[in-house]
Amino acid sequence: MMYFDSAKDYFKKSRTLSDFSDEHGYFTEIDMLGYRIDNTLADDETKALLNAERHALTFEALRVVPSGRQNLLRDLLWSQTRFKDLPYKDKEIITAHVMSGYASPLLIEYYAQSLLAERTGSKWRQLRSLVNTYWDFSKEDPGTAIVICKLAKLAFLKNADTRLELLRSFFDSLVRYQDANINYVLLAEYIRLISIDALVLEKYDYLRSTMNDIIELFREAKPRFLKDEFVLDKSFYSFDESVHNSLTKMFVDNKANFPAIANATRYQKLVNLDKYRNERYFHIELDPFSQFFIKGLRKQTSARGNVDLSFCIKHTHEGFIATDFRT
Repeated sequence: MMYFDSAKDYFKKSRTLSDFSDEHGYFTEIDMLGYRIDNTLADDETKALLNAERHALTFEALRVVPSGRQNLLRDLLWSQTRFKDLPYKDKEIITAHVMSGYASPLLIEYYAQSLLAERTGSKWRQLRSLVNTYWDFSKEDPGTAIVICKLAKLAFLKNADTRLELLRSFFDSLVRYQDANINYVLLAEYIRLISIDALVLEKYDYLRSTMNDIIELFREAKPRFLKDEFVLDKSFYSFDESVHNSLTKMFVDNKANFPAIANATRYQKLVNLDKYRNERYFHIELDPFSQFFIKGLRKQTSARGNVDLSFCIKHTHEGFIATDFRT
């Protein structure tokens, strides 16, 4: 058991490195978990939790490691099982463990994905209970905080102000000094969460002050596994957390993946495009006081001169990008 825990810790640390796209750190731990499940005399509860961790890690590996670098991982395709498809007894064990308040961020998210998939009032209340269970602990543990804030965002449980207040307290340890033991996937999710919330709340000074640290963090490897996420209407981020009926309705009504262009908010700024005639990107200054700007691809608009430009903003693995231009 001692060697098993040491090996798990080693593989976890290997996934904090910038070369997260290497499959070996994932595959070896997944294989080790499978071996222990098949060859241990552990009780059913321990086996169920190990099996859930193996499935969760497999889902993450297949999402994060580029398909062209999935050699060993190809053998695991279709072997992963979602929480809702597990045996009933296993689901009971995992639910009890997660709701006890002692689950890892990996298991919390694995369990919560089944709740997010069914947009009903009952599932919203279960998500609220889950977030409340871990909220105080999240103030001490950045990995848990990232997963809980992500769930709170997707389920309309905590608004952008509340999330950012919690998450920004970890910025120095996670990003500026990089002295926290956290995997690269959670770190990328962290940057997305704080960046979008800060933008929506118009905290441009904060965005400007953190920009260089984020660029440095992703200098060697960008989190290309992150799908683009559009910045939506402010009502998706700023709401009264105590009005449960309206928040439940928001959760139920947004059954699709709500960070989509259909719900994207539109910005409007005056831009001198002639300055960027031969450039790949042009700059759009969102705030003249902090001089915070985002980029747009020059080839996406044929306009010239001083243009009153309407656009949407999406967060990509390279940061904020303006898109869908109209004049």
